[in-house]
Amino acid sequence: MKKYILTFLAAVLGTGAAFAQDGKFPLDSVLNPSVSNLSVSASVGIESQYVFRGEKFAGISLQPEVQLSYPIAGFDVYGGAWANTPLQKKTPYEGAEVDLCAGANYQISALTLDLGYVYYWYTDNAPDSINHDQDVYFGISLDTSSFLRGFNLNPALYYFYNLDLKQHVIEASLGHEFELGALAGIEALTFPVRGYLGWLTADEYEGIPDNKYSYWYAGATADVAYALTEFCKISAGVRYSYKHHGDESLNIDDKHEIWWGAKVSFGF
Repeated sequence: MKKYILTFLAAVLGTGAAFAQDGKFPLDSVLNPSVSNLSVSASVGIESQYVFRGEKFAGISLQPEVQLSYPIAGFDVYGGAWANTPLQKKTPYEGAEVDLCAGANYQISALTLDLGYVYYWYTDNAPDSINHDQDVYFGISLDTSSFLRGFNLNPALYYFYNLDLKQHVIEASLGHEFELGALAGIEALTFPVRGYLGWLTADEYEGIPDNKYSYWYAGATADVAYALTEFCKISAGVRYSYKHHGDESLNIDDKHEIWWGAKVSFGF
C-alpha cells in the first residue's frame, strides 16, 4: 500500500511540475513572495469530551489549533497543528494528543481537491506502547451555491489511510452556516451545522495480524456563532456521535455520545 501511495504522490507532483513549466500554473507567489499572500487562522476550544471517529478518548479538554496557508502555482498549500489537552484524567495515559498536518488543495470551478498528511502524536501514552500513527488522505468537496441559489451544503467525501494501523476510512459530510441576523436582529449571528457518516476498516485488531474489524460511525454538530470582529468569532453548541460495529463476533456494544463545546476563532 505504501508503494502505491508514494507512486500516486509522485504522479501528482510530476503533473504539477509539468503544468508549471507550461505556464498553466501561476508562480508569482513564489517568484515574488509576500506576507500578504499568507493566511493564518487559530482557535482555542473547550470540549466536554474528545470524540474522534465515534470513539471517546478523553473527558473535558482544551483544544488549541493553528494553521497557515500560502498559494503556490494555483494550489493552496497549508500546514498546521492541533492539540487535545485533557483537564481531567481517569488514567495517566488518557487523551493527550498533538496532530501535525500538511497538504494542498486545488480548486476547479466549484470543486475543491484536497491531498494531505497527518501525524498523530499521543504524548501521554505508556512508555511500552506505541505513541504515534499517521494518515494520508484525499478529499473532494463542492460549493453548491451556484446550483442551489446561494445555499451551500458543502458536500465532501474523504478517504484516509493509516500507514501504521493499516486502517481505511471513508467519510462523507454535509454542512451549512445559517444566517440568523434577520431573525434575531443581530447581523453577525449565525448557526453552523454539520453532519457526517463514516466507515472504518482495518487489517488488524488490537495488533493481531489478519484479524480484521470494521465499524460505522455518524455524528452531527450544531453551534450558535457570533462574529465579534472581522477577524474574531466565538461559538458554542452541542455534538452527537454514534458508533456501530459491523462485526458482531467482537461483542462490542454500540456507542452514543452527547457533549458540548465552545470555541474562540481568529483568522487573518
